[in-house]
Amino acid sequence: MSADSPSSIGAPELFVARQPILLGDRSVAAYELLFRSGAANVFPVGVDPDKASIDMIAQAIGVFGLDALVGPDKPAYINVTRRVMVEALYACLPPGRFVLELLETLRPDTDTLTACQAAKQAGYGLALDDFTGQAELASFLPHVDVLKVDFRLATEDVRREIAQRYAGSGLRLLAEKVETEAEVQAARALAHAHAHRGPDGELMRVVHRDVSPGNLLISKDGH
Repeated sequence: MSADSPSSIGAPELFVARQPILLGDRSVAAYELLFRSGAANVFPVGVDPDKASIDMIAQAIGVFGLDALVGPDKPAYINVTRRVMVEALYACLPPGRFVLELLETLRPDTDTLTACQAAKQAGYGLALDDFTGQAELASFLPHVDVLKVDFRLATEDVRREIAQRYAGSGLRLLAEKVETEAEVQAARALAHAHAHRGPDGELMRVVHRDVSPGNLLISKDGH
């Protein structure tokens, strides 16, 4: 077979990791789409984050297709860098179907905050990745919809503080890297405490000081 024969030229292999985002009842609410350069389910060492973010955007729309990746009615979360935000390189994505995840390495300088405002006005959701209460990220908070709380990075005390501090703020909390059944229960308990209202309809704003797996008893509705 000749080298220039079409059948001898293999199509490049493209990969994307798809991670479900679950509600408290474990139904799928959305998917996170993650860049991968091969079959190994890890972010490849040495890959430029800008390239990874740009390639993921292009592949989600132009190669795999959004409905094939997440279905016709589920939103997709996708990591974005400062360059992608400031240059609006996400703008080919359909608003209303994507949540743009601001990487924890971003800092809220003037251009980045302006870019966040523009993305929100265009109809995109915004999430702050790996949030552990970092003071240097506070300027992002008026612009984002979701705080992603990494269970591997945030201690039990930090998780509890975040749930209590942002109760009633309109921010949604999303637990990530939840790997055990005990952590699922802890996340559900914090979610319930974050949103719980008293008989008068007002947010209670109270989280038990020890929301550790050994102190949890969760009913089917999360109480």
